Amino acid sequence: MNKNKYKRIIAGIIDLYIASIFSYFIIAIFTNGTFEANTMTIFIYIITLSIAIISKDIIFKNQSIGKKIFKIVIKDCNKQTIVPKKEKLVLRNIILVILFPLEFLMIFLFNERFGDILLSTKIVNKNHI
Repeated sequence: MNKNKYKRIIAGIIDLYIASIFSYFIIAIFTNGTFEANTMTIFIYIITLSIAIISKDIIFKNQSIGKKIFKIVIKDCNKQTIVPKKEKLVLRNIILVILFPLEFLMIFLFNERFGDILLSTKIVNKNHI
């Protein structure tokens, strides 16, 4: 496994963990701290988790917190500028939410997601831009 793939996978795990904590706090507010498991609570958890994942890369320009820790960024391969538009970052992560297991497998096998292929983006070291 190459170093970039390792960074990317660990950064993704960190981002998922942070999104889960965010969703957990929303559920705590919604249930007044009882964490009563019911259909509505699960629905709200899934929605807040999805929103956190979809918006994760627009927090620090084109980096999620996990990417920021590992000093990797999303590069737009079609533009002269490095930073993809916010719409592209959001669409890229919508694809991640919809195709999560397949996207993870793609990263593990090829160090590239369908979202990267479809939207002409790639993950690069921040030092190499």
